[in-house]
Amino acid sequence: MADFWIFVFLASLVLLMVQLSMASGLFSMGNSSEKKKLTALHEYQFPRVVRDVFRRENPRLTEEQQDLAFRGLKEYFLVMLMERQAGRTKSLGMPSVLVDEAWHSFVLCTEHYEAFCMKFFGKMIHHYPDPKSRPERLGAGARFKDDVVNTWTAHRRSSTAYPGYFTEVNTMPLLFGLDDYAGLAEGWIWTAPALSALEHQAQRAATGSVSSSSTSSTGSSCTSGSSCTSFTPVSSFSGGSSATSSHSSHSSSHSSSSNSSHSSSHSSGHTSGGSSCSASSHSSSHSSHGSSCSSYSHSSGSSCGSSCSSGSSCGSSCGGGD
Repeated sequence: MADFWIFVFLASLVLLMVQLSMASGLFSMGNSSEKKKLTALHEYQFPRVVRDVFRRENPRLTEEQQDLAFRGLKEYFLVMLMERQAGRTKSLGMPSVLVDEAWHSFVLCTEHYEAFCMKFFGKMIHHYPDPKSRPERLGAGARFKDDVVNTWTAHRRSSTAYPGYFTEVNTMPLLFGLDDYAGLAEGWIWTAPALSALEHQAQRAATGSVSSSSTSSTGSSCTSGSSCTSFTPVSSFSGGSSATSSHSSHSSSHSSSSNSSHSSSHSSGHTSGGSSCSASSHSSSHSSHGSSCSSYSHSSGSSCGSSCSSGSSCGSSCGGGD
């Protein structure tokens, strides 16, 4: 009888070890898959036609500044992807006008943009600029809405985990320092005191001491305008390639069929490089240098969910998690 129980014990032990090994293998495979996707995004090269559109709309920029704008956009997407992989769903702000304009140029090339979104996120990321946005110089007294606090916190996590994937300009993270580095008069000009204030607000938010009043429609605790983007399942669209057919500019509903900034000109025929890119002017859609954002979830009353109500001021645009 004793031999029988010893056999049962050993068999159970072997079975447990096999199960643990399988679980460990599956976990490693999952981590490996996520790492491969991050590496692929880090190495991603934006199509030439996208850069051509951006260059056409921003002829004042040097080659280096153009490169940095797209590097900043890639870093924003990297932060977004890392947050999604970690299961975090908070909206993320876009703290740079130039990076936002690079994003807009990408959106105009619908075929390339849809392929990118599906490859890395499995769903479309929609871009809704806000014509009421008024970028400005930010100082020590600045207060920020939740979306930009989320971006700062997420960027810090991401750049700590993968420091080689992120860049600095003038000792600031690229996403926050690019507009000033490029000498953009109507950009988000982040200063060291502003980043310090943002860090303090992020720390208070982490301890739960920041009240929800920062997301109120009055925008009393924020410093500047915001525009929003939402992660929306491609299945909700009629025709997978018409990724940009429905846009609202901080309107009361995401289902608005047209936008004075992002109108049906997205389908007009700029076909350089085999892609259908809009020939619409950047100045019309970014007349106020509005930034943009994305969120995987949103309320019907605002194009950025509860954290970016219509006409509010945020100090950024928003983007988001899953």
